[in-house]
Amino acid sequence: MNEVFLLWGFGLFGVALVLFIIELFLPTGGVIGVLVGVAAISGVVAFFRASTTWGVVSVLFLLVVSPIAFAFALKVWPNTPVGRRLILGSADDDDEGAPAPARRDDDRRALLGATGTALTDLRPVGTVRIEGQRLEALAEGGVIEAGRPVRITAVEGARIKVRAAG
Repeated sequence: MNEVFLLWGFGLFGVALVLFIIELFLPTGGVIGVLVGVAAISGVVAFFRASTTWGVVSVLFLLVVSPIAFAFALKVWPNTPVGRRLILGSADDDDEGAPAPARRDDDRRALLGATGTALTDLRPVGTVRIEGQRLEALAEGGVIEAGRPVRITAVEGARIKVRAAG
């Protein structure tokens, strides 16, 4: 009879391990993580049903392995497809991601009159590329479609206003 509980204990620990790996790669909002905890605790209960020694060893095993597994998950998760999608790109990445960080007011005023291209539709707010940088801009005078040339007409603090050029 004790062997049956041992098998259940090892099986539930195996299920917890498989679910933990799945949790790394699927965006479940922690639902599978809860199932990992339930499987691990159920495994400990099964080990205690087999014998007190097996139960204590399983608790000690979880106390040692859980922090290591958590640290491993934090190290690996940003490199998974889900992690890459949820973590913002680097500031050096001009082709994708968010617009460039806000420039100082003096630098922004120097952009007055500069021309560039609308990267997204400006309805009225969108992203433009001016002097090689992605900037958030406000369209004056209606919608400006992506790909159209734009000219900076005003700089008010952090707000850049543009009109369609030409």
